[in-house]
Amino acid sequence: MSAMESKKAWFIGLDVHTKTIAICVLDATGKVVLRETIESRRHAWREWMDTHLPEHVTARFALEALAPSRWVLLELLERDLNATLVHPYGVKLIVQSKSKSD
Repeated sequence: MSAMESKKAWFIGLDVHTKTIAICVLDATGKVVLRETIESRRHAWREWMDTHLPEHVTARFALEALAPSRWVLLELLERDLNATLVHPYGVKLIVQSKSKSD
């Protein structure tokens, strides 16, 4: 088994606003590993990434494709992290779904 295959997978959803970033981390089974809100500032985001992304974890990020998310996306890409932009309308449909469980 390669080093990449033995890594744990985390799925990290980011809700970026002007003043805050809400972060929800799920493991490969869908269990919430961490949920918190940080200040929407570069220093706070960099500190979060430096302290919360262990080497044994492969992280995949999802964030809405909105203007406040741009700098966060650029920070992820600078670190060669996997990031997916989500259309805001698609997220709205998930939130309004009757089967949404959180």
